[in-house]
Amino acid sequence: MQHALSYSIIEHIKAQVSEVNSVELLYDGVNLTDKEKPFVTVEMMPEANELLSAGRTDYEETYRYQVGVYCSNITEQLRLPGAVKEALRQPNITFYDTSAYPPVEAGVFVCDVTAVTPIPVEDIADETRKHHTYLDVEVTLYRENGTTNFNQ
Repeated sequence: MQHALSYSIIEHIKAQVSEVNSVELLYDGVNLTDKEKPFVTVEMMPEANELLSAGRTDYEETYRYQVGVYCSNITEQLRLPGAVKEALRQPNITFYDTSAYPPVEAGVFVCDVTAVTPIPVEDIADETRKHHTYLDVEVTLYRENGTTNFNQ
């Protein structure tokens, strides 16, 4: 599920925020130094699961992401995170099933943007990390135990 949601969020940002040059999944070893700004990163954070019934039939799963918006200048940094936030707040974001190739549309979901945090650069010579902001994003799914289907 994590892979499918990550892919779906990346594809949605690419489609809805034309100002960004690329949207990248962050993983161990990824290098952002040569990316042309503005760009966006999507990083998986720890998820949470909660049992909703005594019969162990239903689960609530919350997937968390940190979406980084890397901008060229302060003006972009003040504008672009808002565009990304508005895109992620849209209802009915397409969910792609990535167990198939090519991925197929398999439903819709919604994201909650819980925080927007501008990050000061630690080293003034670090051009990659200048003018960036993080958005904390959550996707909560409700599922029957043993199925991949979910409802919002």
